[in-house]
Amino acid sequence: MTENEFKALMIQAQCLTNGDYLRGYQQGLHHHYHGKNFGTDEKKAQWHNSSGFRERLGYHDGFAGKPPSYELD
Repeated sequence: MTENEFKALMIQAQCLTNGDYLRGYQQGLHHHYHGKNFGTDEKKAQWHNSSGFRERLGYHDGFAGKPPSYELD
């Protein structure tokens, strides 16, 4: 993922109003873009196993480099 792609997806995500999905998405996208240099393994595991459905789904979408889902907003 290029820096421009990362920035474009972050801008798209800022249009979301669902805070849980948005927080997860932004965290996952940062992990996708920065790779191993972002966060600890423990923090990544917490996000992967988050108890909040929307937060967890947002994280997985961002981690996969997908555009944000407006259907969950």
